[in-house]
Amino acid sequence: MRATSQTLGDQLGELRSVLDGGAVGALIALDAPDRYVNGVRLFFESKRLSVGRPETLQAPAAIVPLGSLPGALRRGIEHGDVPEGWTADVRSSATMRADSAMNVIGWLEGSDPALRDEYVVFTAHMDHVGTGRPVNGDSIYNGADDDASGTAGIVELAQAFATGARPRRSLVFMTVSGEEKGLLGSEWYSEHPLFPLEKTVANLNMDMIGRNWTDTIVAIGKEESSLGAMADRIVAEHPELGLEVVDDMWPEERFYFRSDHYNFARRGVPILFFFNGVHADYHRPSDEPEKIDSEKAARIVRLVYLLGLEIANADEPPAWDPDAYRRVVETLYRAGDSLRFRVSSRPRLRGRPSRVSVEGLCRAAIGSEPIRGDTRQGTSQCRATGTCHRSSSREGAASARSYGGWPPAPCSRCFTRRRRARKPSVS
Repeated sequence: MRATSQTLGDQLGELRSVLDGGAVGALIALDAPDRYVNGVRLFFESKRLSVGRPETLQAPAAIVPLGSLPGALRRGIEHGDVPEGWTADVRSSATMRADSAMNVIGWLEGSDPALRDEYVVFTAHMDHVGTGRPVNGDSIYNGADDDASGTAGIVELAQAFATGARPRRSLVFMTVSGEEKGLLGSEWYSEHPLFPLEKTVANLNMDMIGRNWTDTIVAIGKEESSLGAMADRIVAEHPELGLEVVDDMWPEERFYFRSDHYNFARRGVPILFFFNGVHADYHRPSDEPEKIDSEKAARIVRLVYLLGLEIANADEPPAWDPDAYRRVVETLYRAGDSLRFRVSSRPRLRGRPSRVSVEGLCRAAIGSEPIRGDTRQGTSQCRATGTCHRSSSREGAASARSYGGWPPAPCSRCFTRRRRARKPSVS
């Protein structure tokens, strides 16, 4: 199977049907620049995913660079006419280790007897990558933005809703484990929900909301349901938020499949994923609390609060765009969800608690002290232009080296220029 950087996700999605059709294995020849190939390699070697999950595939699979294949085979694949007589010896090894981790859940029951059995779920992941290869003598990967920023937001949302008037629908606040190992905590919840997914009307996910632009937040999934228009209306009605909500700027990076909202979306729950993009400190020890723009993160959490409040009080639940529903739910999930391969360990969930404890949730999620910091940090490397307008050259160089195929977001100056350039002219 030949795949490019634009089609790799679709090819992986078709892998299940190929194997079900009788293939004894699959070899995906990736025709892409070296930088993209290296990014894919880093992604698969980072223990987030594992190719060949036995209970999912029941057959070996591998991704290889097209350029590494013998000339005759490569030319045949490029022209769609693979010559016969070729064999591939694919070997894989795996080390399995049983482990457990917790999801932390609190909820507030809704005030309307007719709607309190419907739920709005707020999520963020409370895990990071732990310790790793030392960088300048520092081996602790803090994860202040990824994703203590979102976890702190969940705590603030729980406290804000707990101290105000109860909305009509019930609210669920969940910090999940195992996101960095392949969305394991949210996957477990989606397969063993405490609250029925068919009664879950929306999932609002926050993952990395404390860096980059001060005036813009990406809401991945914005065009998939009525949630996008609702978010636009809220920021228009609340100019004090100082935010613009934009759709996914990096579809080629497939962030849609890389955070916990995905396990709700594939089960038919409308989602929005609030995300400020990666940066030079992504998955590095330098993702420190001092670099978090707390004021900006607070405005994003206020937006999520207002959005959640409107969803919870609305007469009707959010509605999917029919085309998006077919693509996300019917095509990906019902076709076997082969797009994601992940390790098979599962977090363990304890029994349903009797009440919300914001203090306990805070301790379990991020420790006893909230994240503090007032250092304003622009993105280090502008993806749009390759230059940086707001950060030091040292940071820009570090960003250019980071994660080959997954470069960071544009800075606000370049983003504004790109956004204006996309607007149609009126004659």
